[in-house]
Amino acid sequence: MTLSRLALCAALVCLALPALAKVETLPDATFRIKKGKHEAVLPVVGGGQRLPHVGRKPERTMTFEVLFPNDAIYRTPNPATQGNWGKLMGFTTDFIHINSVRLGWHANPDKNNIALGFYGYLNCATKSNSCGPDVHKDEYKNGIAYVKRDLAEVPLDKWIKVEIHFGWDGSSVEADGHKLQIKAAIAPHGFIHELTSWALHTAYYGGDSTGPAPQDIHIQVRNIKVF
Repeated sequence: MTLSRLALCAALVCLALPALAKVETLPDATFRIKKGKHEAVLPVVGGGQRLPHVGRKPERTMTFEVLFPNDAIYRTPNPATQGNWGKLMGFTTDFIHINSVRLGWHANPDKNNIALGFYGYLNCATKSNSCGPDVHKDEYKNGIAYVKRDLAEVPLDKWIKVEIHFGWDGSSVEADGHKLQIKAAIAPHGFIHELTSWALHTAYYGGDSTGPAPQDIHIQVRNIKVF
């Protein structure tokens, strides 16, 4: 075989191989949600919670470990809102309440542990605005799938492995070996014609309820990688 043919074959092989995913490493952090507040945002380089910019391909995965210390156990003034989800890390688009996925969390004071779950918004791409069988009928709100489901209950002061995936064909959250995958084609929203996304490097108290944190709450994260 001539050198030119060898070069051509090598080029074709290179084209056939998938590009290696770039890995972003985010700094370890201890998030502090202050009493009377909702969100803890670190003063990181790049402007705060949205870091790093992922670009036009939303097929991304994040892995990290999380630990909830004793002060993550709280009681809400209204017992009916005790199970409302907070959010931790994940991915968002330009419209966080249209297309995003994060790790959900809330305290179980009677069990002295933390509930973890899937917390996501999906703008489905089908004309019928149906995300398919993975989304329940009661999870639709104004045409958007609003998915909040339990995954696991974990003890305090233990490092828990988490993996979050966000993509064109759906999203998944895995925590402490328990995984939920929602298979659903998603679409951009409004004047945005291509999906862009950011890695969220933040912690948030509360979901449906408007009440702020009843006490200072700390959440630790480490070994954060975004693919």
